[in-house]
Amino acid sequence: MTQATIMSQKDRTELRRIVKARFAILQSQLRTRQQELQHTLREQVEAEYASEIERAQKKSQKILEKARKLEDEARELEQEMRGIGIS
Repeated sequence: MTQATIMSQKDRTELRRIVKARFAILQSQLRTRQQELQHTLREQVEAEYASEIERAQKKSQKILEKARKLEDEARELEQEMRGIGIS
């Protein structure tokens, strides 16, 4: 039969320090890998849907231009109304 040996307090403290340090390293490596995967997936999605993304961006730009034009027209109309005494 083998006998269990009791670890000294100093050894337990050192082992705890080593385990904590290794855990911190593993967490850091995990974050790095997650970021790499997210970047890769984003690139794949953007590549796969590039034409749809571009079309949506163009449509959004046209909508913004129409909104600006309507805002300008509304301001002009408001000024005309004030000019003839309608508030």
